[in-house]
Amino acid sequence: MYRTCLDIVMVFFIYLQYVEGGAVLEIMPCVTNWFDGVPLNLTCVLVSGTVDTKVSFSRNAESKVQCNSAFADCFTHDPAYSHLGHSSQSMTMLIHSFNEGKDNTAWTCIDSSPPVSPIPCIISLSAKYAVSHEDMTSLEKVTIPFNVSVTGICTYQLPTCTWTYMMQGMSEKRMIPSGQTHINNTTASCNAGDQQATCILKIDFVPEEFFNRGVSLHVSITHPSLMGSSTPIDIVSSTMFFTEPTNVVPVTDLMLGSVTGTVVALFLFVAIPFGWIIYKRKKLRKREDRMKIITRTVENQKQVDNPAFSYMPPNT
Repeated sequence: MYRTCLDIVMVFFIYLQYVEGGAVLEIMPCVTNWFDGVPLNLTCVLVSGTVDTKVSFSRNAESKVQCNSAFADCFTHDPAYSHLGHSSQSMTMLIHSFNEGKDNTAWTCIDSSPPVSPIPCIISLSAKYAVSHEDMTSLEKVTIPFNVSVTGICTYQLPTCTWTYMMQGMSEKRMIPSGQTHINNTTASCNAGDQQATCILKIDFVPEEFFNRGVSLHVSITHPSLMGSSTPIDIVSSTMFFTEPTNVVPVTDLMLGSVTGTVVALFLFVAIPFGWIIYKRKKLRKREDRMKIITRTVENQKQVDNPAFSYMPPNT
């Protein structure tokens, strides 16, 4: 009886292992789009369970790179792919050159006894970044404020746009503050996973150092699809001249009233104390003059009352 129960438990345990299958593995992160001819890394991660004997990267169920259950001792079945590295629960495969028509398909990372439905990573093909429109090279007349922009085609991921400027007589470019630049993006009219980006520079005022000097704008664009290119995409504007401040804001009635009020207030602030001082001085001077007259009158009266004083009539 005991032996029969033990056998039942063992059979049930084996049955569970069979039903559950091998480990659950997943390509993380799953890159949804990529570019023809550009290298790509994919990483297989153990999500749950235990790998039975081996784990492999497969393209349409065809193994390309394979490792043992500890994600070590890896080898490749195809020279277009190689093992980059591993940890105790993951391994990374390198696609040396993403191949249109072959690699833009479903990829899986599976155990030797995979589950019924392995988790696929479906990679679609995207176009390499290219400029579809720009208005930098056609700048003729600049009115402040003004915008310049560069728009790319629909593709996967956003570009990085670095804006600089150079003045005549300068030996190197200078960075434009990031607060004056931004990127707009839209998915309209793009394939799934793609987006169209526009790099924008907005100039609201002209720095004083630009006046009476030639200035050119520069934008340098980098993008994952341009990986391996010797240089990024560079666009340079025509030379612009700023001879006078073109961003002077007209003085409105409100501004004029504000300025006038400020001037009057300052005038009163100075004039009132100064006028008070003058008034006090005049008042003090009048009092002093009055005291002198009184003093002189008293002195004359004393002389008249003096016995020694005699009246001498004028000669006739």
